[in-house]
Amino acid sequence: MKLPSKIFPVEESLIPFFAVILDCISRDKEKKVYELYQETIEQFSSNVDWMDTVICLYALRALNFNEEKGTLTYAL
Repeated sequence: MKLPSKIFPVEESLIPFFAVILDCISRDKEKKVYELYQETIEQFSSNVDWMDTVICLYALRALNFNEEKGTLTYAL
C-alpha cells in the first residue's frame, strides 16, 4: 500500500486516486464493485493499487459496502 512517506511523495501515493473512485460514485448512487472496477481501472497502474485505494476509502468510512447487493455507496 503506497501511503505518503519519505519513500512515496503524495503524488505517487494512493491519495490522488481517492478522487477517481469518489467521483465515480456519487452520493445518491450505488455502484457494483465490478462496474466501479471497469470504469476506473485504466486510471490506475495496477489492480493492487485499485484494490488498496478502495480498501483505504472503506477503512476511512468514505465508502459503504452492501454485502447483499454487492454495491458500494458514497458515505461522506
